Amino acid sequence: MATGIFTVMMSVPSLVPILTAMSTAYIVILAIRIARAPPLKQQNAAADVPSFFEGTFLAATNPKAYVAIGAIFAGSRLDGFPPWMEALLKAALLSSMVVLIHLAWLLVGTSFSRLLRDPLTSRIINVSLALVLVITTLLAVLPR
Repeated sequence: MATGIFTVMMSVPSLVPILTAMSTAYIVILAIRIARAPPLKQQNAAADVPSFFEGTFLAATNPKAYVAIGAIFAGSRLDGFPPWMEALLKAALLSSMVVLIHLAWLLVGTSFSRLLRDPLTSRIINVSLALVLVITTLLAVLPR
């Protein structure tokens, strides 16, 4: 999406203020939705659990991961290895990183979910995250 917007901005510079305003409005709407999100509900043991296939499909449809992996493969070189060995080493390293990063997100998300079940704590966290989103957007949009 960013590539498309950047292409439009470079092709038609007069649209930059409009696209900036639309993007900022979207971030503000998103921040409002985050701030107003209800606390997590308690789950019971009979709750639907995603299947292995559903989790794998979700992970396989993440375009950001493909861009990051492509950038690493194209932008770095392991000197002293034949191309096939370099590709295998990069694939092994990236696969290990994916597993570790997903495990970290799982652990953080699990511990964080306990906090998000309490209505007051959930509200404080959600409003804080919404404010951080708006502030970082303003810092990116405002001239320096």
